[in-house]
Order: sequence, then structure tokens, then C-alpha cells
Amino acid sequence: MKPSSPPDSIELASFLDYLKGFKRFVNQIIATLFKIIGRHFLWILLPLVLTLGYGYFKYTGQDPVYHLEMQLTYNELYKRTYGEMIVQLNQQLQNKNYSYVAKELQMKGEDVMRIAKIEALNFAKSPLEEDVSKEKLPFYILADVKDTRISSDLQNGLLYYLKNNPLNQERRRVNLVNLKDRLNFLEGQLAWMDSIKVNYNQQLRLGKISETTGNEMAIDRLFSLSDTFYKEWLGARSGLESYEAVELIMGFSPGPKPQAQSFLHFMSKYFILGLLAGLALTLWLAIPTKESE
Repeated sequence: MKPSSPPDSIELASFLDYLKGFKRFVNQIIATLFKIIGRHFLWILLPLVLTLGYGYFKYTGQDPVYHLEMQLTYNELYKRTYGEMIVQLNQQLQNKNYSYVAKELQMKGEDVMRIAKIEALNFAKSPLEEDVSKEKLPFYILADVKDTRISSDLQNGLLYYLKNNPLNQERRRVNLVNLKDRLNFLEGQLAWMDSIKVNYNQQLRLGKISETTGNEMAIDRLFSLSDTFYKEWLGARSGLESYEAVELIMGFSPGPKPQAQSFLHFMSKYFILGLLAGLALTLWLAIPTKESE
């Protein structure tokens, strides 16, 4: 009487038999596919050639794209807010919602159609919409355009778009009110200090007081504080006259060179599309019909 095999050996043998059967099944499928491809090779080649030809036609017929770059600084809101505004604008542009973009940028519709892409980067050239830092560093706006003649209008339009969002308008209104209040306070303080300085000089000239009365330190401090307030008043008045939410540091450079898209990168999607179409057509033709059965 033969000794019975342990259960583990039986399970291992069953598993090996399953693997052998699965391997035969895979080999049969691969052999069948190669057989179908060899029989209908031209039906694979035809869609591939057609799509590659169409891709080459599109590549040679596309307009040249020019890369523009401008540098900005800001006085209100956060860098991320401006980055999100540019992302939203570019999404509308990619969706071909040219009327919306034209309205936001105060540009003509036909000029907006010549814009290929707009994006915003921080000072480290990372996406601005992802920047949550509080450092007030300049940022960049990059644009790809098909006609450099729209550069000036696009630059002005982007500045208008960033400055005139509802958040900036309200923040600007509050900041201007605060600036005016500060100016009024400084003017009052300066007028009061000037009256003290005039009275002091008059008493010195009339000999009613001497320069060694013990008040020299107080008078010197008054004159120093008056100079400090006057400089602050000048800065506040300048800010009131030229206050902007966003300011231009460096505008779009004139006459940039066109950015050529990689031929291999451009054609790769047409190659994949043609190959998939050819394989799908080949498999369709390989399905037997009732007549052939």
C-alpha cells in the first residue's frame, strides 16, 4: 500500500497545474494576436500613417508662439490670491470663453484669441497659486501669444484685471480712508509743533529765554520728532497720490523669439492614437461573422 501524499504536496501540485494552464492560455492569446496582426498588418499601418500625416500637417501649420514675461509687486491681498485669479482666467481661455476673457482684460475678442496661455509664478518660479508664504516678494506673469502686437494691450489688461477685483476695490477704499486720516493727524501735529518752534525762536530773539535754560533736550527732541513726522507725511501723501494694489516692475519684453514646440513630443500623441486605432480596427476585422462560421 502506497503512503498517501501530505495535503501540502497536493495543494502545491494543484497550484502548479493551474499555473501551467494559465501559461498555455496566455501563450495562446499572444500567438493569436500575432497571427491576427500579421494577417491584417496593412489595416494597422493605414490608420497609423493617416494620423501621423495629419499630425505633421498640424505641426507645420501651427502659428508661432511667443513667450512673454512681466514682473509685478503688490500692496494688497496675498500672492496666492493673484495666482488663483490667473488660474481662473487661463481656464476660461483654454475653454475658449473669449468673450469672458476679453471683458475681464478690457481687450478685443480677436486679440484675446491670439493668447495661447497665461500663468503666474512666484519669485522662485513655482506656481503662484500654491504660494502661502507671507513674504512680500515680486511675482511673475507669463503669457504665450501668437502675435506680439498684442503685448502692450495684454500687459495693461492683466494689470486692470488684478487691480479691479472686488476684494482689491474694497481693500483700496479702506486703505485710502486710513491714509487720509493719517495725513490729517500728521498735518495737525506738524502745525502744533511749528507753532511751538516759532514761539521758541521769537522768545530767543527777544531775549526772554536763553539757550541754556535747561530745555535744550526737550526742544531738540521736538525738532527731531517734527522732522520724523514731516518725512512720514511726505510718504503718506506720495502713497495717497500713487497708491496701487498691483504695480509693474518690468513689463513684457518687446520682440521675443518664438518658442518652438518639440516635434517628437507633438507627434507622439498622434502616433499613439494611430496605433490604437489600427489595433482596434484589426481586432474588429478578426471577429468572425456568421457567414464565415
